[in-house]
Amino acid sequence: MLAGGYFNSPDDNNFCGRLAFIDFNGEEVLNYMKENPNVPLDDKFLASQTPKCVEGIDNLCAWLDNLKN
Repeated sequence: MLAGGYFNSPDDNNFCGRLAFIDFNGEEVLNYMKENPNVPLDDKFLASQTPKCVEGIDNLCAWLDNLKN
C-alpha cells in the first residue's frame, strides 16, 4: 500500500494498491507488431497476443464486482 501521491492522487491520506499481471512473451508481441505495423492496438489485439493477461484482468474485474454485493 502506498500513499495516494504515488498514484497521482492529491490526497496522501488515500491509500492505493497496484497489481501487475504479466504472462506473455514480449519479444513475440514486439515481433508481431514489427511485422504488422498498422495493426490497431485494441481489444482484439490484446486477446490474440496476451490471452492470459486478458483472462486474468477479466477475472479480477469479476472478483471486484462481487465485492460490491
